[in-house]
Amino acid sequence: TQSAVKELSLLGDATLTAQMLFRVAVVRELAGDRTGALDALARALKAGYPATELGAEPELSTLRTDPRYHRLVSVTPPSTGG
Repeated sequence: TQSAVKELSLLGDATLTAQMLFRVAVVRELAGDRTGALDALARALKAGYPATELGAEPELSTLRTDPRYHRLVSVTPPSTGG
């Protein structure tokens, strides 16, 4: 998992879609990088990932208990794309 995180850090946001950024968030959360996961989620939401879809990912169930997650989704306007 750590090698995947290293590879992800080499990618620039310009090449990543909202879906890809969401997957980056999942990988970072699974690697134990909560702050990185939240950062990737913020970027995914900004890129158009629908906030309503975040609750469907079982790998993020623990992250969803973090107050920073709730602050993030509470300030994100609803999106219809992804």
